[in-house]
Amino acid sequence: MMDYNALDKIVSDYIKNNSFYVQSIPEIEKMASEILAKETPNISETRWSKKIKLNDSINIVYDFLTKINHDLALEFYNIMHSVDSNNNPIVTFIPREELKTKKNSGEISTNDSHVNIIDGKVYIAYDESPNDLFEILHEMMHKMNDQATIKSGKHFQTYARDYFSETVSFTSEMLLGDYLVSNGIITENDFNLRKEERLNSCKEWARNFIINAELIKMKERGQDISYEVLSNFLSNYDKTSPIYNVLIDEAHDYRRINQIIETKDMDLGLSQKYVLGYYFSDKISKSKNATQELLYLHNAIANPNTKINEVVDIIMANLNINSDYDIETQMDTIQKGQVEEMHGQHNESPEPDKKLDEIEADLAGIKKEIDNYEEQINQTNQRRYR
Repeated sequence: MMDYNALDKIVSDYIKNNSFYVQSIPEIEKMASEILAKETPNISETRWSKKIKLNDSINIVYDFLTKINHDLALEFYNIMHSVDSNNNPIVTFIPREELKTKKNSGEISTNDSHVNIIDGKVYIAYDESPNDLFEILHEMMHKMNDQATIKSGKHFQTYARDYFSETVSFTSEMLLGDYLVSNGIITENDFNLRKEERLNSCKEWARNFIINAELIKMKERGQDISYEVLSNFLSNYDKTSPIYNVLIDEAHDYRRINQIIETKDMDLGLSQKYVLGYYFSDKISKSKNATQELLYLHNAIANPNTKINEVVDIIMANLNINSDYDIETQMDTIQKGQVEEMHGQHNESPEPDKKLDEIEADLAGIKKEIDNYEEQINQTNQRRYR
């Protein structure tokens, strides 16, 4: 039997302690509804078209990053070859089913089964299919974003870093897919298989968000959560609405509500992160400035002064063809702030990095200081990762 009193208290406490996520509900709800209504891509074959050796997948992802941004490619290379204080690799590749088993058994300990970066180490599942390409890039973008939040040897976590982490990784996946298909590395159907998997998982996150939002709106209307209230909440919605379908489905088994009671946590922020990530990545990947938008996001979330609302406003404006925002100007502003953070006092100009010939072409005039990598750049000036 459902413990309505416990549920009511969990929701009430969450509202008190998470004002930002609660205030964001109206906008995120629109995004969630759009995701729920989105049709899955056309799949002609449910199996991957080929096998790709793991080392080949790593090289392909590296080559893709050199086309996006040489600094990202260099950072990818360095992390792939890094070891910890015990000389163990930072990045570990584990067969897909084995990684699941190790997580379930606690051999690889994590509070969230979706997390693959644990204590600074990256665990990447593989099965030598085209899916590995997306998995490698997705997890490495998380790691590179994580690395970007280390200043003067100290790690810091920012709200922006956490809130937009999936947006960066999802967007990277979409740009990678376009690159792979256009270069004949995978088929359009392979890409659609990955897009289908991503959409279906994000629909579940959108569903969780909608249920969370409905519970919060009940409390904001001054209602105590009870059997009667839950039984009647469907009457507020148009039966053709995606939200109505979610609520009908939840009424069958209350799986999300029971999960909230069991974990004693609504975790609205987590579902927002995935909804936002899918919504923005879908829009950004179709824009003419997709690469620049990705670079803006990657740099913005590493800046401790970046505000979530400002990033959302900028992205929304950039996705509007009538926008007055200049993406390159915004990137310059963010990057300037990062460089000043990294070099302490602002009254001295930092020594510039040694530039590779490809950097200016790859960045189209958008240059980023990577002072931490001066020695590595010198060592790899004419070297490609193979």
